Amino acid sequence: MLVQHPFCLSIKGTGKNKPGRVGEPITVGGVPVQTGDVIVGDRDGGVVVAAKDAEKTLQRAREREAKEDGFRRALREGRATVELMHLEDSLARLHLA
Repeated sequence: MLVQHPFCLSIKGTGKNKPGRVGEPITVGGVPVQTGDVIVGDRDGGVVVAAKDAEKTLQRAREREAKEDGFRRALREGRATVELMHLEDSLARLHLA
């Protein structure tokens, strides 16, 4: 359990009076985690990916990364975000174009 105060962050101490357990489900931030699950985090947050979904999640992440690379390339070439995301009709409908 993490205890957070305005000026510090500390981890609650552990007890040494009984043996630990390995390979049992745990909960992290209210999310259940099983053996084999993948936990990924950065300073924006974290995510638990179930082991059974890891390959599909990795594939989708690679597809999204490729799509975003394409967007960045198009933006450097001078294309507009409105064009890339096909927002022209939405802007016209809202009288913003």
